[in-house]
Amino acid sequence: MFDGVITQQVYSQYTADDHEVWRRLHAQQLEQARRYACRSYLDGFTRLGLPSDRVVDLDELNAAIAKRCDWTFVGATGFLPPVEFFRCLRDHRFPITVGVRRMDELRFAELPDIFHDVFGHGPMVVQPEVAAVYELVGEAAMRHAEDDEFLGRMAKLFWSTFEVGLIIEGGEGKAFGGALLSSFQELHHIFIDGAPRTTLSLERMKAWDYEVLEVQHEYVEFESLDQIRALVAELERRHGAGVGAERQVVSS
Repeated sequence: MFDGVITQQVYSQYTADDHEVWRRLHAQQLEQARRYACRSYLDGFTRLGLPSDRVVDLDELNAAIAKRCDWTFVGATGFLPPVEFFRCLRDHRFPITVGVRRMDELRFAELPDIFHDVFGHGPMVVQPEVAAVYELVGEAAMRHAEDDEFLGRMAKLFWSTFEVGLIIEGGEGKAFGGALLSSFQELHHIFIDGAPRTTLSLERMKAWDYEVLEVQHEYVEFESLDQIRALVAELERRHGAGVGAERQVVSS
């Protein structure tokens, strides 16, 4: 699954159907975002200025945001291997799957596509306070890039917050994650069906299983970006303590 690579977007390859899928998704999800999204997302969406009637051109988008932030969007063929994904975040490069979902996937798509990545995550990339946490996550992961267990924990933290997380605003959970904001079915499952929610913590994350290709069975709420920062620091602290203990045993 995680076999994607960085690639160039070839804009001329998009078909009329691709542009129609984007147009329908944009109208559908913008209505949902205005109802359920957090403030950071809505502010970032305004700053990003996405086209509503055609697939976004990444070169145009990068040129437009160059004066607003020091991040760039780079094309990808799908899920990158974790270490490559986290390297991108560390280096202020956000990978964007260049493919477009099918017309029968307007409410939910199993795999990421350009709409998910740009519409779901793009508005957060141009919000400095959120992008700084993207970078923090990438830096922490790359400090332990050869440790698959640590990368797995960081991936779970990323998924539970930046993909399917809800942030508390005014006493209620608002959609924060990109997988939520780009999916009609996910938002409906949370806010209409009343899907279960759990509070973000390292202990809870150990038992929390996320679905990469399906609608989530449970969603994660957190209080603020500071809570994510604190969890990243705690993950590194515990990892360091574990490594230190192992070295002490070996040397004794």
